[in-house]
Amino acid sequence: MSAIQHSEIFERSSHYYLILLRSQVTLEQSYMEDPLRLLPIEKWVDLQGAFKSEWPRGITGYKVLETQRAWIEKGYQNGCKMYCPYGDIWNGFVAINIKQEQYEVIIQCPTEDTSKLEEALNLTKLVDWTKIVVVPFAPPKIIRCVKSLISRLNMEITLEIPCFCFVLDRSNSLYDISIPPEITFGFAKREHIDLFDSTWPHRYPSSSWFFEQMIQMDSGYALYKNNNPISWLFTSSTGMLTHLYVVEEERNKGYAQLIMKLVSNNILKDNKDVLVFCLERNTKSYNLLIKLGLKQINRVSWLDVTKTVT
Repeated sequence: MSAIQHSEIFERSSHYYLILLRSQVTLEQSYMEDPLRLLPIEKWVDLQGAFKSEWPRGITGYKVLETQRAWIEKGYQNGCKMYCPYGDIWNGFVAINIKQEQYEVIIQCPTEDTSKLEEALNLTKLVDWTKIVVVPFAPPKIIRCVKSLISRLNMEITLEIPCFCFVLDRSNSLYDISIPPEITFGFAKREHIDLFDSTWPHRYPSSSWFFEQMIQMDSGYALYKNNNPISWLFTSSTGMLTHLYVVEEERNKGYAQLIMKLVSNNILKDNKDVLVFCLERNTKSYNLLIKLGLKQINRVSWLDVTKTVT
């Protein structure tokens, strides 16, 4: 073998060694990274596609992404970020959504296998498990994931609120509506935030901010009588209809059904699906949703997770 051939073999060996060394460094860096990887906004549509593959049960994850994208496109930045376990959209997502004093962690997965999601949540430094963590609209597989996770983190579920999940598909026809002459329909107004907040059964010390946010995004609606709101309904930043309410003196007149139809029509006109959660114990709302033709597709729960006191 000539000296030139020896030289070529050495150069090739050195080249392959450098490639191997670089790949090892990259792998080590990958292991050192937090397992929850930030997903750029331009990739959210791919994540939506993953949830679409599990339709209609994947609607909860899909609506979070759809609504957050729409709000960002309107110029609203609420700081909500999407993280995928190990950067793989099929592992689901974790969104840290800080609502003033409430620390909300949205956990969703498009498949039944939540093992990577649980592993990432156990190892991540991004979630502050020292706080009271609210996990909203968790479907059964996420509840199982959280229950398995908390035993490893020395935490416990201190509150679980079960709800039915209802959907009105975008393919449905618009409701036929007749509005009484003394009633007007329009956006919810800032001047009535204290009223909206005080009548919300899930209010917390700074929850008026929650309504401020939705009103700012034109995601709150009301029926008005003599310029006073008598019924209202909101679409949250996660895409669900929330806080359907009728003032006591105007109840049993069909206003809850009327505003549900009006707001649902607006959503259907945008070629979007209507998503509603109903407390299991709220039989009146349950019956209303059935009457309006919404389909119950799942059960979900709101969870409060806290550190175990020893």
